[in-house]
Amino acid sequence: MDAVSKSNYVVGICTPIALGEPSLTIEVSLEGSDGEEPSDSVTLPYSVASLDGNVTRCDAQDIAHAQLTCDGDDCEMACIEMECGCDGSAVCGSCGPGSICSSENLCVPGTGHGPGEESCVQVEGARGIGIDEIHANQGVGIVIATGGDLVEPGARNGTLVGDRPLTVRAAWHLEPGFVEREILAVLELDGVRYEDQRPVAEASDFSRWEGSFNWEVPGAAVLPGSTYSVSLFEVESGHSGEAVSSLPNRLPRSGVAELGVPTGRTRVDLTLVPVTHSVGSCSSTPEMGSVLAAYEDVLYATYPINEMEVRTREQPLVYGGDLSGNGWVSLLSQISQLRAADNAAPNTFYYGVLVPCSATSGIAGIGYAPGNPTAMGAAPYRTGVGIVSNFTFVHEFGHNHGRRHVACSGGEASPEPNYPHPGGIVNHWGWDLRDDSIKTPSQPDFMSYCGNEWISDWGWDTTFDVLVGIESWAGDASAMARAELEVADVLVGILQDDGEEIWWTERSLIGIEGGSGGNGPDLGFFAGDILLDSQAAEYVELSDDHSVIVRSRLPDAFDSVTSIDHVAARGISMHTLGYAPARVRTPRASISIAGEVKLALP
Repeated sequence: MDAVSKSNYVVGICTPIALGEPSLTIEVSLEGSDGEEPSDSVTLPYSVASLDGNVTRCDAQDIAHAQLTCDGDDCEMACIEMECGCDGSAVCGSCGPGSICSSENLCVPGTGHGPGEESCVQVEGARGIGIDEIHANQGVGIVIATGGDLVEPGARNGTLVGDRPLTVRAAWHLEPGFVEREILAVLELDGVRYEDQRPVAEASDFSRWEGSFNWEVPGAAVLPGSTYSVSLFEVESGHSGEAVSSLPNRLPRSGVAELGVPTGRTRVDLTLVPVTHSVGSCSSTPEMGSVLAAYEDVLYATYPINEMEVRTREQPLVYGGDLSGNGWVSLLSQISQLRAADNAAPNTFYYGVLVPCSATSGIAGIGYAPGNPTAMGAAPYRTGVGIVSNFTFVHEFGHNHGRRHVACSGGEASPEPNYPHPGGIVNHWGWDLRDDSIKTPSQPDFMSYCGNEWISDWGWDTTFDVLVGIESWAGDASAMARAELEVADVLVGILQDDGEEIWWTERSLIGIEGGSGGNGPDLGFFAGDILLDSQAAEYVELSDDHSVIVRSRLPDAFDSVTSIDHVAARGISMHTLGYAPARVRTPRASISIAGEVKLALP
């Protein structure tokens, strides 16, 4: 049986003067199973013309890091003492983020491309056409090159997600007189070659797939440390007379560039709660098989996640109230109590789904909007509810991740003041991986009320940071102690600006006793007119912008409490923490006391 093994060897030879024959012989011997020792050898000559006895110019590392370029049997060294740029046809390397290639072909601090990269002449690349922009799109177009220059990861409009499908799109620039023809565009990612060949006749247009070069990369190939390059080539000869483009036909101009994928996972853990709405003769429960599939799809398409676990709660929640504004708040309170009773993990979101029996007062859903959505202590606020609707779901889920409304229609209450794009538009090209459709920059962000929504680059990056923050402690048994949290008896109230209140008790996460306290006025617990105790309270706004949830530890003397003194919701602005000075007494009789359910988080 014959076998062939091919290997490449790099050997550095450094002598100040010629010693013996100026050649190197490499012999490879193998010990065969039959006792024989087959071998082969090759002798490579090397030049001694430049050896002048100067030992300071003799660096074995320089030689070992150089490259051997061969034309048939004629070989010579290239890239000696060069960190970047090109030496003839050999590409010597590229500089990392924050550095450029100098005229001496060394990496020095700087941005953009340096003069040393000009040594990489575009001899074999396409003529009359250059690379204008490159977008890395996993739902939102992240600009990784613009105007023929690379955009370093820290200066981009968003963050890429590892282990998630990626579409790379490149827009071209044409020189005057460009002749219509086929152009081959090549993306190399970690040495893997992706090709797109298409006719080019007019200016690039990201609104059509035909208006850009496109490459689809599987999620498994999108990794931290990944590097890439994009090159344009002629398909047929005969165009050498066309002008060299003012923009490069290769990016980076030499070597490879950092794709910029951070480490770690962005994961969502979600329980969907079917709600049976029972009013009069109507009893309506959503078909959760189709809801689960649709919500998984839209969640993966619009959120910067690479992993999700979505399940349906087996037992529905039966709700018999109306769906006026206060009715939605009442329903949300029941979802919250269900989450606590189910002993859900701190990183698990609960979202109720219903098909209403009655009018909904123009409201499609409601959810909590915690001020610090990454905190483990925000677990009770990872709750929302809405009608069966993909975009109601992602909108309310956005509130759970700390996002506020985006101003667009003018009807959005308390919009996000830091949203960067006027009119609430997403401002960048998007990609829906469900159906391969292109989303335009003029579409509104899904945190608005304008319809036809998508997620903006700002929303993508904001949510990414929240997901990373949650994942940093999820599943860590010691995280609760470090966050100074514990499971305890908790009083919860939802205060509405029309004076309506909903109160209940539960066992859930709360700051440790004697800890740093809440973010607003304390609650006072009275027996008659006697103040028995006061407890620090935390306040979080609901997405309806008319209600506030307040939570505090139950005092030891709660059995003797007859009323609770708290700040009225009317006039509260969670954005400015401007609480109304008037305080209100709520009788204990209005509080729903949890049964003997004792819960403990794992």
